[in-house]
Amino acid sequence: MKRNAFHFAPVLLVLPMVALLLQGCTKEQAEPIVPPVELAVDYPAIPFSIQGNDVPGQFQLQFDLDADMLGQVLTAHDYTLGQVMEFRFTMAKLHLASPADGNYNALGSVTLQAASGDNEPLSVANLYPVPDGSHTLILNLSAPNIADLMRGGNVRIIAKFHLDGTLPDVSNHQLLLSAKVTMQL
Repeated sequence: MKRNAFHFAPVLLVLPMVALLLQGCTKEQAEPIVPPVELAVDYPAIPFSIQGNDVPGQFQLQFDLDADMLGQVLTAHDYTLGQVMEFRFTMAKLHLASPADGNYNALGSVTLQAASGDNEPLSVANLYPVPDGSHTLILNLSAPNIADLMRGGNVRIIAKFHLDGTLPDVSNHQLLLSAKVTMQL
């Protein structure tokens, strides 16, 4: 009689280890990576007038940022405010509309802040010193992410001016703002 030299005991111990190794080698299905989407938003010019002054010093103005405009841009691209991850200003420009021969020589500095509700305002742009002879000022951006403010609605822009001189009787200005909005799909 011939005896089988093959022993089953070691095979029985090795089979579970082989099964575990084979399971570890299967490739999991990775979730597709969806990159965020960026949109450029150009707000309509915000016109305002400043009454003349005789005394240099500081003053500020507040403007409501049109929340409906951002909503319209997002809706046109099939997005919602809830998808906004980032909102950063990309351009802030102050333009003297009249008097035609006017300039910003009386301004020493300009600061723009964004605020919503009772939240502390965030500085979004400034210019110091204001160059003499300028009819248009391109402000330096500090570019904080104000997405939380934008999602909250009722955003206002606070413009703070420091005057080194006197202003004419009435001057008309335009504030031009552009932003980059990043959405998560």
